[in-house]
Amino acid sequence: MENQKEKSESSILETRIIKRLRIYIAIIILISILIIYELIQGHFNIPLAIIGIIIGWVIGIFVSRMYVLSWDDDENIIVSHMDGIGAVILVFYLIFVINKSKYFGYWVQGTPLFDLVISVTLGTMIGRILGTRSSIKKVLRALKIEKLIDDNSP
Repeated sequence: MENQKEKSESSILETRIIKRLRIYIAIIILISILIIYELIQGHFNIPLAIIGIIIGWVIGIFVSRMYVLSWDDDENIIVSHMDGIGAVILVFYLIFVINKSKYFGYWVQGTPLFDLVISVTLGTMIGRILGTRSSIKKVLRALKIEKLIDDNSP
């Protein structure tokens, strides 16, 4: 029964969306392993990491707007495309990603800066997944197919 649900969810998503979400999940796993390692070593500043994850989560939700999801009647799937607003968001996001150590370096230096940067990255990936999931639900609600993805699914 669970496999049928997963099959129906993935059958309505464009392959690019699925690949993008899998990459985000892989990054989340890798960064989580890094954070756990840093915690074991005792080099990790937990309050700073939590702040970083929250900041990243907000950024990720905003950045997930970069791709607009819509229903393709010909293919009967949800597809993604980038519009003008998405392109602007992408430019600002790339500037942020390239310079985030510089931005945060004004307030934090050394190991805490590393903690903050990887925490923001982790939060960003989580926010992007949650934002994409929300966009998928909006499309399904508009088509009255929302029962395919319920709030209890992972």
